[in-house]
Amino acid sequence: MADKYMNYMGIRINKVLPPSVKLDLDNIKLLLDEEFEIDIFTKTRKQEYVDARRIFIAIVYSKYDLVTNWGGGVRPGFALKMLTVSILADYMGFHHSTVLHLSKDFNIHMSYSVEFRRIHDKVKSRTCDNIFVTLKGLILEKEQMLANLTSINSEIEILENKKNEIYKNKDREEVIKESYN
Repeated sequence: MADKYMNYMGIRINKVLPPSVKLDLDNIKLLLDEEFEIDIFTKTRKQEYVDARRIFIAIVYSKYDLVTNWGGGVRPGFALKMLTVSILADYMGFHHSTVLHLSKDFNIHMSYSVEFRRIHDKVKSRTCDNIFVTLKGLILEKEQMLANLTSINSEIEILENKKNEIYKNKDREEVIKESYN
């Protein structure tokens, strides 16, 4: 059990992938697997596999603040990272240097390949964070529609009251004559 923990300023750090993060990584991998129609973690150097892994790493980097070691980037008083390069590499089944290399090459491919950028944007837009933002927007839109519906219902009620007052003021015969015309 000693290999799962490392000491950082007197704090025991669990070097195991949290279940919520694993679920998130699984979802990102599944989206990329569907987009590329391959298993992106297959150990091969074919371009489409490497590109898919680059996109995976980029999305994970943008979502989680990765550090290369347990001490780097974590100042006293700040939260410890939930995911590191080494844990991510273990999840992927690769060496941590592969993860670092893929992340370094990402910007080059984004600037030169339109297809690469399109797939990255498409998959990133389908991740959980963007779904949450979309749901939040839909909830706000629903609240606005309900407010509009309430104002419309109040206007209808006002018009109904006006109509009832008009009919009260007219004689009954006039109402009958108007209804036949």
